[in-house]
Amino acid sequence: MRGRNWKTMLEYEIGVLLLIAVILFALFFPDWYNEWQKESSVGKVELSSREEIQFVDVASLDVAGRLKLLKDAEYLSYATLPYSPVKFQDTFQRCKKCLTAWEDCSVLPEGCTELLEEKYINEVLVLRLYVVKGAEVDILDENTLDVVLIQCIDHEGLNTLTVLADCTADMLYYVSACGENFGDGIAERLGPGKYASLEELYESYGKSGGMLELSIQRPGDFAAACGAKSAEPSPYAEGFSRNIQLSFENFESMARIELVENGAVGGGMAVMFGTDYWVKLMSILAGESNADITGGTYVFIEYPVDLQAVLDQWCEENGYEITRTMEAAETEAMAESATMQKKK
Repeated sequence: MRGRNWKTMLEYEIGVLLLIAVILFALFFPDWYNEWQKESSVGKVELSSREEIQFVDVASLDVAGRLKLLKDAEYLSYATLPYSPVKFQDTFQRCKKCLTAWEDCSVLPEGCTELLEEKYINEVLVLRLYVVKGAEVDILDENTLDVVLIQCIDHEGLNTLTVLADCTADMLYYVSACGENFGDGIAERLGPGKYASLEELYESYGKSGGMLELSIQRPGDFAAACGAKSAEPSPYAEGFSRNIQLSFENFESMARIELVENGAVGGGMAVMFGTDYWVKLMSILAGESNADITGGTYVFIEYPVDLQAVLDQWCEENGYEITRTMEAAETEAMAESATMQKKK
């Protein structure tokens, strides 16, 4: 028994001496020690800490979490995914549910849900959006949002609906509604004054001689649409668009409502949540798909509309005289230029 203890103590003392020797070697010969460390680690996999990687388990995020992920993103990219008819049915039904809720909140004009029918579908694209947080972080599968783009068109009524929705959550990121069916709903959001129809808006503008300074005054209940604590419209409108500041429990996000024009059917409006990137994404998708597809379906090109130019044209066609002075026109041009400089 005593012999076994003596042997154990000897092994312990030898181990301590070897440890001291390694430490002294590292202190006096750091270059050799580093080279030895590199050689000894060949073939081994080293894992970074979760703080260094900064990935997010997107599957566990709710709507607010997804918006926060988009807000914190430093870079966004995407890739197309295979289209699955079975999975699409679940996503399609969630889109209809969300559209109905957004209509009830007056975020969207009435009639959007009616246009989201399979018989009207023009294009479906499934995308994986890569959300990168941190300048030196590699793109990881955990940092992705799977989204579906659905575009519908009613050829008889000349109306279109574009929906960009989350594939796994009850969340819409971008929705645009264009065409005659949505004109009255858009007019209701503009002010000063209240307009029950687009025709009433046109006539009021014509009678003012083009002096009526219209902007988005009634954007709808954006807080209820995404579950935010509050939604505060920006104090002034930028042209015919308006930013909405969304306040959640521990972070701020954004939304935006904007008048747009669609290359297929004309004017309408678009609503987006989380980031302005959706506008750029729609432009990229339209350019790529329309360049590759020779016939059949395509992604509609949408861009901000100059409502004043549209109204002026209507006045000319319907016998109303535009009485805006050159001084007023110059003031508008200077204001627009100042807004563009701020954006830069």
